[in-house]
Amino acid sequence: MGDRYVLAELRQRGWTLGGEQSGHMIEMGFNRTGDGIASALLTLEALGGRDLSERTAMARLPQRLVSVRVRDRNALEHAPAVAEAVRLAADSLAGRGRVLVRPSGTEPLVRVMVEAPSEDEADQLCEQLVAVVQRDLA
Repeated sequence: MGDRYVLAELRQRGWTLGGEQSGHMIEMGFNRTGDGIASALLTLEALGGRDLSERTAMARLPQRLVSVRVRDRNALEHAPAVAEAVRLAADSLAGRGRVLVRPSGTEPLVRVMVEAPSEDEADQLCEQLVAVVQRDLA
């Protein structure tokens, strides 16, 4: 169910590639839904015939993911304080990490995920966002 949120963000930002922690990848010019076979083909194409071990590894950032139980997961789209907190957190990372706050597709939860250069920064930003989500939506 998270694919639809990834797709919406890709469209909104004009991006062509996105995905989820689950491994679902969407490449707008190839497939507009998460698909394991499509992800494998895109990976093979990116390798360009080289062995995976030959590729320069992308640095993994520390990540913090918290699921917050809420009254109505759809209320997130009408929560300006949460949107502002997300914007401020993303701005504070200034391209050094990322922030994702989205409703679960199946449960009364809002997922708060932060990736940052350090565990401390990821934890701090995530805790701040969780507090706002709890205050406004729980």
